[in-house]
Amino acid sequence: MARIIWNVVELLALAAIVAGVAMWSLPLALIVSGVLAVAASWVVNHK
Repeated sequence: MARIIWNVVELLALAAIVAGVAMWSLPLALIVSGVLAVAASWVVNHK
């Protein structure tokens, strides 16, 4: 029984880590895509 509880705790911990990484990387992805969009439009407009 204790083994099953421990497995659930491990799964919850992994889910928390994944959620934390996703929450942290989402603004990073938005920043990167924004920078790429600005760079692309700058290249197109300043040939």
